[in-house]
Amino acid sequence: MNASSDDAPVFLSRRAVSGIPLTIVNNSILSVLFVGTSAILFRYLGREKFGEMTLCRSIGEFLLLACSLGLNIAALRFVPELVVKKSRTGLIRFLAQTAGLETIAGVVVCAGLIASTPYLEKRFDTDLGWLMFYTSLFILARLFKQFVDDVMTALFEVRSMSIVSIAQGVFRALLIIVCLYFVPEVYMALL
Repeated sequence: MNASSDDAPVFLSRRAVSGIPLTIVNNSILSVLFVGTSAILFRYLGREKFGEMTLCRSIGEFLLLACSLGLNIAALRFVPELVVKKSRTGLIRFLAQTAGLETIAGVVVCAGLIASTPYLEKRFDTDLGWLMFYTSLFILARLFKQFVDDVMTALFEVRSMSIVSIAQGVFRALLIIVCLYFVPEVYMALL
C-alpha cells in the first residue's frame, strides 16, 4: 500500500532540531544575565530610580504588544510558506508591509505615550521628565529586535538566533555596567 504525501509522518527539520541544545544554553545564559543586571541596576540606581525604571519598562513592554499588532504570529505562519514556494517577491513584500505597519503603530503609540506624560506624572505622583521619550526609544528598538527575531525564527535559524541573542545579552549587560557606573540615571538603564 502506497502512502500519499499527506499521510507521510511529519518531522522537524534538521536545522530546527540541531538548534535545541543551543536554545537551552541561550535561555540559561540570558536568565542569569537578567538576574545579574537587575541586581546591578538596583545597586546603581537605588530604590526610587529603580522603581521609575521598572515603571517605564513595564509600560514599554505592555505597549510593545500593541505595536506588534499580532503580526509576529503572521510572520511565523507565512514566512516559511513563502520560502517553500520560493516566492522572493512575496516574501519581500510581506516583510516590508509587516515592518511598515509595525513602525507606523510604534510611532503612533510612542507619540501617544509622550503626550500622556503629564497624566502619568499625576497618576503615579512622580516627575518623569524625559523618561517617556526614552521609553519610546526603548519600544521602537525592541519592536525592531522582535521583528528580526520573529523572521529568524520563522526561517528556522535557531542556531544563528541563539548566538545573536547571547551576544546581545552579554553586550547589554556590559553596556549597563559601564553606563551606570558613569551616569547612574534611569534613562541610561532604558537605553
